[in-house]
Amino acid sequence: MLASSTLSDDYQTSRVPTTDGQAVSYREGALATDSPRIYYVNGIRTSGIEHSLIALALSRVTERIVIGVFNRSNGAVIDLAQSLGDWIVSGQFQRAEFCGRDRLTSELCKVVEQQSKVLALDPIRIVRQFREHLPEAELNRFIELYIGVLNPATVTLFRELQAHRHQRQIIIAHSQGNLVTCNALAALDLVFGETALSQIRVLSLASPVAAWPSAIRPQRKDYGFYNDLVTFADPESWWWFARRLVGNQQRRAGDWRSWGDGSLGIDMHGIDKHLECLAVANDLRRTLSLPNLEAGRSHFGVNPAICPKPAR
Repeated sequence: MLASSTLSDDYQTSRVPTTDGQAVSYREGALATDSPRIYYVNGIRTSGIEHSLIALALSRVTERIVIGVFNRSNGAVIDLAQSLGDWIVSGQFQRAEFCGRDRLTSELCKVVEQQSKVLALDPIRIVRQFREHLPEAELNRFIELYIGVLNPATVTLFRELQAHRHQRQIIIAHSQGNLVTCNALAALDLVFGETALSQIRVLSLASPVAAWPSAIRPQRKDYGFYNDLVTFADPESWWWFARRLVGNQQRRAGDWRSWGDGSLGIDMHGIDKHLECLAVANDLRRTLSLPNLEAGRSHFGVNPAICPKPAR
């Protein structure tokens, strides 16, 4: 990770997040603008200083203000438990979208009945029924309570995306940050419909998410290392499953490579290695009509010489 000494004492005091779900804006350079809105959502075991350093580096290479949504670490065991909970919630949202009744949809049915005396009988169309018969404020309140039980960062990102849903927005999510992002997007879809996701693009790094909302899939790019164990929480990383059952319907590969000798592990999981060694930064710059970064130079604190070559 980037050295913490690159942050001044004053900056550490004023701009380093400490609260779970805290959103902080980072501007590196006088020319940084806020259009499009760019968010960075970190993964597990990330300190406030590390979060700030990555957000500042992203601001520098994008020449944009970057809004960091802090997913605070509470230790390895609690972080892993929270990630599992986020992973389960993402699955519940997908069942609500495609299959119908589970805990989420059952609770929403109760609210629908109380508010409108209309019960959605067709489970495949249940989400549309919620939007038609439940006041937006009530549905919004319920969804925030539901997604906020496990992770306040999900609520923060949901509120940010909701408030600016008519603007172009880009999310850079790493590791557990993908679960936060997936659940915030699913909540946005549930409350406002698929069109609310039309202006959003996701750059997904080392993702453990098994299923994303269908409306975001065309605007999502996936980056990672084949031998990163964390990505195996996504069945699409099981090559035999992906080839036979999934194909390329969900994963839109941005850049995937093998780290080192190809042995399974987590040494390659850090966001600095993904940003330095994969095509994430240059893909992002091209999206912003900026030229590629200077090749052979370190931009995220990792020696480019250790980076694996692109797959042929």
